[in-house]
Amino acid sequence: MKHIVPIIWAMILGLVIGFIGSSLTQTKFEVTTTLIVSAIAGAFLNVIAMYMEAQVKHAKAE
Repeated sequence: MKHIVPIIWAMILGLVIGFIGSSLTQTKFEVTTTLIVSAIAGAFLNVIAMYMEAQVKHAKAE
């Protein structure tokens, strides 16, 4: 569950940023594209956070 919540928040914030960005550039706002890109970005950031957490635990063990 702790890995799903950041992805959901990334999708919500991605929708906000995508809407504002499409308004500023005067392009069509695509909800599905924005959700997919935001979910991928959120998952990527989640993987980076897990990797960093593992590095800290490994450094403390030494």
